[in-house]
Amino acid sequence: MSTFGQNTGYVDELYARYLANRESVSEAWREFFEGWRPRAAVSPAARVETPEGAEPLRGIAAKIVENMQASLEVPTATSVRSIPTKLLEENRTLLNRHQEQVHAPKVSFTHLIAWAILRALDRHPAMNGAYASVDGAPHRIPRRGVNLGLAIDVEKKGERVLVVPNVKDAERLDFPAFTAAYDAMVAKAREHRLAVEDFQGTTVSLTNPGMLGTSLSVPRLMQGQGTIVGTGAIGYPPEYAGMSPEWIARLGLSKVMTLTSTYDHRVIQGAESGAFLATVEKLLLGHDGFYDRIFAELRVPHEPARWSGDQNPGAGRAGNLDAIEKQAGVLQLIRAYRVRGHLSARIDPLGTPGLKQPELELSHYGLTVWDLDREFVCELAGHRAVRKLRGIVDVLRETYCRHVGVEYMHIQEPEIRKWIAERLETDRPSAPPDAQRQRRILATLNAAEAFEKFLHSTYVGHKRFSLEGAETLVPMLDVLLDDAAEAGIVEAVIGMAHRGRLN
Repeated sequence: MSTFGQNTGYVDELYARYLANRESVSEAWREFFEGWRPRAAVSPAARVETPEGAEPLRGIAAKIVENMQASLEVPTATSVRSIPTKLLEENRTLLNRHQEQVHAPKVSFTHLIAWAILRALDRHPAMNGAYASVDGAPHRIPRRGVNLGLAIDVEKKGERVLVVPNVKDAERLDFPAFTAAYDAMVAKAREHRLAVEDFQGTTVSLTNPGMLGTSLSVPRLMQGQGTIVGTGAIGYPPEYAGMSPEWIARLGLSKVMTLTSTYDHRVIQGAESGAFLATVEKLLLGHDGFYDRIFAELRVPHEPARWSGDQNPGAGRAGNLDAIEKQAGVLQLIRAYRVRGHLSARIDPLGTPGLKQPELELSHYGLTVWDLDREFVCELAGHRAVRKLRGIVDVLRETYCRHVGVEYMHIQEPEIRKWIAERLETDRPSAPPDAQRQRRILATLNAAEAFEKFLHSTYVGHKRFSLEGAETLVPMLDVLLDDAAEAGIVEAVIGMAHRGRLN
């Protein structure tokens, strides 16, 4: 079998294009094809009469047949493990909210699973080994570097083609560098820019048929590779398919994902494969600082969601002390964001993340990821309501921990605090302001600058708070002042100034 494994059909198609027109392929492929000849097609065992309607397989389809028959020479076995994905989903959501704020690419489930596989291979290097026959004797080949193959489905001329390029020495990369290399390889595959070296030397592969809804897959292992991992779809077990979201949240049910590890049984044994999948599960559940490292390398200013056992007093007897404590924790969390949320805001134009504040974490109040989809009484935007904890936290982080730091709880007048909260704590979209609002912000900024110069020249030596360096606050002030006249807030602030409350 060709050393290109699953990619043989893709390479043979390029070779056919090369024979027809040398300039139709890149220079690297032209150099490779000089003197190269594809392996002869698999000969039929016997000539049989062609059944009616049978269509011959040619090109890539024929090469798939050859590859699958050649893969039968590799004696394989498969380990299967189902793992809960609650923490994987929640931390991916947190990461992507941060990535959106800093205008960085999204993090996919496959990114995180691939990263867990790499970290698990650090502890189980035997899964990266290979088999070879040397002078007729069997040998195990240990390999230090991991060239992680990525099974990518590409559409070409109306047909689906599976190519498996690899990320070289993937175990040496940090998480941002790995995701960048991963995305670059996918882009090359879909733009048909893959080179010879992108296919060579794959040691371990990852395929994700779960994207198509497949719950479990046992892929074929190509010669030269030690392991191929298959991921299934993420979803609730079928027996819970008809359960309402409210009861799923109340009972603390997690979606699950099935992982398979298909390995070369000549050099890898079942116990090692099973331990490898167990390590992957532990990592995806947050053990050994798995998510902490990712959050640190992406400079996320708060801690990841933590795995813990669910304790839901609402599922049993109602009105007990535990339920009251959780409700109190939610109210304390809301106040903490109003008082300290600005300390975690990303207001440094150089990208330095805000300070981590333990008071802004769910765990500080005995709340867990299982509580995110449960309802609690809260008061946001000046109105009391029953909302899911997930929605409460989203509003708080959107209001106090983005690119504007807001703190107003020191104001003594409760009507002013309520007025500000009503205009800040909303489910507003994060889209940029339209042209009219941008012109208004510019006019407000110019007016503020003119007023600053007036104060500086008229009240020399007087104690006051300057607007210098606070230009990023102008969009927020513009929102606050939309209907200030009706609310009487301007008069209230002027009154505070006359009473000596503002300097």
